[in-house]
Amino acid sequence: VNTHQWLVEDYFPEESIQRLKVGAWGKFFPETAGNESISLKLNSIDPSPVKVLSETIYATPMGGSVVSKISNEKAICDQPYYKVTFIANRPSNFPAAQRGNVVVFAKPQSMLSYSIRHIMNLIRKEISF
Repeated sequence: VNTHQWLVEDYFPEESIQRLKVGAWGKFFPETAGNESISLKLNSIDPSPVKVLSETIYATPMGGSVVSKISNEKAICDQPYYKVTFIANRPSNFPAAQRGNVVVFAKPQSMLSYSIRHIMNLIRKEISF
């Protein structure tokens, strides 16, 4: 274990992966009040999507942001998510495991394409009921 570097895991939906690249910078904002944000560097993007999350704390039923359901104590994703790993310098007096939000400086996306994709996803979800 490297006590000076810290690994941060996050899961990104399939439509966001094309905007990310290794070496991109980001920030980790912990959920716990009183802890500072941490600068990150994107280290790796898994080549294939995950169907089951490594930890249930990432799942929406447990307060996480990855849309999934809990079944047999496993978090099963509703859509394709890719595991993205970041590295950071670990600040002193910071808990070893912590949940929070990651913001990444990624390739820009037009509002029009974002809106169209959002509307199409909404229609697809409504039709499936």
